[in-house]
Amino acid sequence: MCRSLKNGQRRRCPSCTSYPAAARANGNRRQGRLARRKVVDHLESLGLVETAAAVLAAPPSVLATFMAATDIDPAILGEVPMPGAGPNGADVTALVERATSERAQQKRRVVVSVAAATASVSAASQPRPVAAAAATAPPVHAGAAARLAAALAARGRAGRAAAPAPAANVPNCKKNISVVMAWEDRAEDVFAAGASKAQCRIACAEAEMLCKGCPLMETCAQEAKTTHYTGVAGGRIFVNGRHRLTPSAPARIVA
Repeated sequence: MCRSLKNGQRRRCPSCTSYPAAARANGNRRQGRLARRKVVDHLESLGLVETAAAVLAAPPSVLATFMAATDIDPAILGEVPMPGAGPNGADVTALVERATSERAQQKRRVVVSVAAATASVSAASQPRPVAAAAATAPPVHAGAAARLAAALAARGRAGRAAAPAPAANVPNCKKNISVVMAWEDRAEDVFAAGASKAQCRIACAEAEMLCKGCPLMETCAQEAKTTHYTGVAGGRIFVNGRHRLTPSAPARIVA
């Protein structure tokens, strides 16, 4: 059997120093650490983070006493055996006080949050007061409303100035009769044989600008052909009823 120093010399029996004994001791340590991890996970799931950290730092021998003092069900260990408390037991007073304090703080936080939620719901359910001024609109005088409507209508009519209607079938040459009469005298000379082509192009451009936008352009041009007219008609220049663009011999432009 094993002997201690009280007998004068320490001695271990062969069963304590053998390989099977060491393997059993290592297995017990692994089971104790696994049980402690299960208790720590259970405390963290309850929100007791500080208590879980303290238990993780303590030896597994405190688990049995700690779980009994804090009403933790041993079933959380599952198939893992409860670690032994040792020959002298374990002091778990500090762990129990920390767990109790953290649980009290957790309960206070829950009570405060529930009270705040209840107050917000009750405040939202109460009807909002309606202002008296907004409840009744001031009366509107009928005569004032009629005068305002008439003033707005008159302002709108004044702002929208009606565009003058264009005169129907009024030729452009009515305002430029002197220019038209001058072309009646010049057309034969400008488009005579041997005249300048540049001068003819300028004359055609002037005729086009003179009659631009006239409502009687096509009618006037057709009338010039029919009556063998010489001069400006329909934005073009005619010589003896024929439309001229370049200089021409008199024999070729006789209608």
